[in-house]
Amino acid sequence: MPLPTVDLVKMNLVGHSPGGEIFNVGLWLAPTVTPSQAQLDTMATDIAALITTAAWTNIRTAIPATAGYDLVRLYSYPSGQARAQKVSEAPIATLVGSGVNYHPLQSAMVITTRTGVPGQRSRGRFYMPAFAVPLQSDCQLGTSTLSGILNEWKTFINAVNQVTNVLSCTVVSQVGAGSNYLITQLTADSRLDTQRRRANREVPTFKASYNITL
Repeated sequence: MPLPTVDLVKMNLVGHSPGGEIFNVGLWLAPTVTPSQAQLDTMATDIAALITTAAWTNIRTAIPATAGYDLVRLYSYPSGQARAQKVSEAPIATLVGSGVNYHPLQSAMVITTRTGVPGQRSRGRFYMPAFAVPLQSDCQLGTSTLSGILNEWKTFINAVNQVTNVLSCTVVSQVGAGSNYLITQLTADSRLDTQRRRANREVPTFKASYNITL
């Protein structure tokens, strides 16, 4: 399935979890130019600078102090090419979690990206690690937690859209000839999702067994 024949950049926010698990939060960007390596490096550095303790007060409550966001990694896909032609990384200044609740490492908040264009292919989603996020008695996110986190992602995406050589964060579809649509809205609900793919490096801390008397 092809990418649309336009310049695209994949943005991954890479972080670490307890026990060696690595997580990625990914979004597509529509650049205003086919970025050179130097331009891609600058984009990565500028985006990393947006992610700070002050800016992500609520997002940080979703992960514990033993986890954090470590770097921004950008992949450049010019003119719909199937493989990235350039890669750039920029470290995020120390940003660790502040959450004190504990859930399975695979717990995530699902954030839907909407574009104002009808149809499933014009919507996307990304998954934010949420294995220390506070929950209510119904085991779901509270209104203030949900709103606070979503508002910080909105502010971050608005800021990314102002980075030099970035037009907008976008939803990319590989259906048919491929298409991309600029993100105009974020939505989420109070339920947590379970991302089983993140369990590949997790090692059990304890094991137990008991014999049954026959």
